[in-house]
Amino acid sequence: VADHAARVLGEDLVPVARFQVPALIIGPGVPRQHYGRVASQIDLGPTLLGLLGIDASHPMIGRDLLALPEETPGRAMMQYGDANAFRVGDRVAVHRPQLPAETFGYVAGRLLPAAHDPELERDALAHLLWAARSYRDRLYRPAGIAAPAPRAP
Repeated sequence: VADHAARVLGEDLVPVARFQVPALIIGPGVPRQHYGRVASQIDLGPTLLGLLGIDASHPMIGRDLLALPEETPGRAMMQYGDANAFRVGDRVAVHRPQLPAETFGYVAGRLLPAAHDPELERDALAHLLWAARSYRDRLYRPAGIAAPAPRAP
């Protein structure tokens, strides 16, 4: 999988088009196909586990791309400076420190202001905070292993 350069530039609050990078999964038994929906690097782990036929409990918030119904919109997470964006289909929620969340439409490669979408903005915040909080508070443990008491903030 590729990654965007450290010098991502653009006129939009988050230059979404600059976060479109290629990924290839190559190996014996991997079906030859083009996946054209929105996806994110967080989806690679669950997709690889699915291709390997491994059904496992894990804390990854990504999804097995090859197991999603066709009507399921793609999603992606992006960080640009202090802005964190969460794209679902053609809608993008952006969170920045000390500012209210914003919702945009992604049209013709540009972010256009849109009416607030509280559900999208909430989902964006949950995706943004989950990894840090689950690690800090030790919220995830495989089945059968007791979690230690949470650390003090």
